[in-house]
Amino acid sequence: MNRTEGDWASFGSEAGRSFQCGYCDREVSAHTGYVFRRAPDGLGQMRIRLCPHCNRPTYFEDDRRWPTTGFGTAVAHLPVDVESLWTEARDATAHGCYTAAVLLLRKLLMHIAVDLGAAEGKTFVEYVTYLADEHIVSPQASGWTDEVRKRGNEKNHEIKVSTADEARELMVFMEFLLKGVYEFPGELKTRQTPPSAP
Repeated sequence: MNRTEGDWASFGSEAGRSFQCGYCDREVSAHTGYVFRRAPDGLGQMRIRLCPHCNRPTYFEDDRRWPTTGFGTAVAHLPVDVESLWTEARDATAHGCYTAAVLLLRKLLMHIAVDLGAAEGKTFVEYVTYLADEHIVSPQASGWTDEVRKRGNEKNHEIKVSTADEARELMVFMEFLLKGVYEFPGELKTRQTPPSAP
């Protein structure tokens, strides 16, 4: 890539630009940052805006930005391995690695089943069956676990790649599942725990 001639200059009075921060996941509007002044023709399209919540930089050039946010949101009260895989799947979608995300969601279902009592060393189908038999996934939503299975199998065993739409659909389902299994019960437990005595 050729070097672009010019200088970075700070700004603090531009109109705010709304975006979801790739670091803290917040929807923000940033009014401060830096603009690249091209020589000799003045302002360019490169900007760095500072998140008003976490103070970290997001780089904008034309219609692109970095870091981007992946599909889905952070989910509270997850076990360490489950959280790691969910974060990795979100990161994969943020970088356009949709096939990797779909394969990670398949693995994530297995980890959820084991975390909730299934024995290790089972087949993927046995884990999906466990989630249904134990009513962890409702009968109305069990078709989605089968979608994760089918699409994961396609990407793992056939010469196929995932699209952004495919990955987004499965990420929406998985976020719903994670919130129902971990976040909502965890929040309720937190509210029901009496405060400790001083």
